[in-house]
Amino acid sequence: MASRLTTQALERFPESALLWQVGALARYRMGDFAGAEEAAKRAISLDNRHALSYFLVGAALDRQGQPAQAEVYFHQAARLDSRYAPERLEN
Repeated sequence: MASRLTTQALERFPESALLWQVGALARYRMGDFAGAEEAAKRAISLDNRHALSYFLVGAALDRQGQPAQAEVYFHQAARLDSRYAPERLEN
């Protein structure tokens, strides 16, 4: 349902980075990792200040078997927000 509502909202507000981020999270939770990656990258292209968008790209890439590429995005997420630092995630 969240994915459908986000898609409808994006039809009206296609330049909203936060809506793309919500869409990425919804797709990730549905198991659509490629769709989550695409939506999170779109969010980053619109506003590159949100650590969650980088983290979502990393998580999606990791789930698609691309851990080296995922690390680049995880690192950027941690640079923007210390809550995404690996040592915090392991606790």
